[in-house]
Amino acid sequence: MSTSKRKTRSAAQATDESKEIVPSVDSSTTNGKRESESKQGCSVVLYHNPSCSKSREAKAFLESQEIEFTVKLYKEAGLTVNEVLELMDLVGGKPAAFVRTTDPPYREEPFDLTDKRLVAEKLAANPALLQRPIVVVNKAKAAIGRPTLQPIQDLFKA
Repeated sequence: MSTSKRKTRSAAQATDESKEIVPSVDSSTTNGKRESESKQGCSVVLYHNPSCSKSREAKAFLESQEIEFTVKLYKEAGLTVNEVLELMDLVGGKPAAFVRTTDPPYREEPFDLTDKRLVAEKLAANPALLQRPIVVVNKAKAAIGRPTLQPIQDLFKA
């Protein structure tokens, strides 16, 4: 299993291993490894694209708050239809919020953004279309960090 790397590390982070990268938030596909537990005693998963500035900002926020989290490189690991449907249920809102509609794959082959199942199928088939970053807490709540990171930050307010 590969690990993500940080460019800068705090003293506490220097002794900590890089964040584990898992293929899915579903424990049946994490090769028996448990998700990280944060200082609040909850599991946190970041759906991350390292080439996306907002995704890097979300990762930096979690690190700055000393929140332990598992990184899912969803473009490499892929997504399942059920996983996308679970994300939609956790985040709430309209299915269109999960699709990067300005990206070429969508513009070249648009689809009905009101059909939740169809959107999940299209995102599973082409994970690059998933809006990011997404943070999931305890498999109970989640947020998309667009257009700002505020929804992700709000997940950790007491």
